[in-house]
Amino acid sequence: MIIGKFDFIEESLESGVTARVYTPSGLVEKGRYTLDLAVKTLKFYEEYFDIPYPLAKLDLVSLHSMHVRAMENWG
Repeated sequence: MIIGKFDFIEESLESGVTARVYTPSGLVEKGRYTLDLAVKTLKFYEEYFDIPYPLAKLDLVSLHSMHVRAMENWG
């Protein structure tokens, strides 16, 4: 769970999946690269494995002061 003031940018894939990147307020354009990479990666894996992404959305959060380098889970 994330609590705070965040902005987001989003993009929808052809498969209908919505990818969003949340950033601290005022820093939304700093998430543009992450969003572009997430969309390209999802599209690549859907085509490579010939399996659609199983969720309706992908939410990514940018935290500038988080000490953990990665945390991947569905919720």
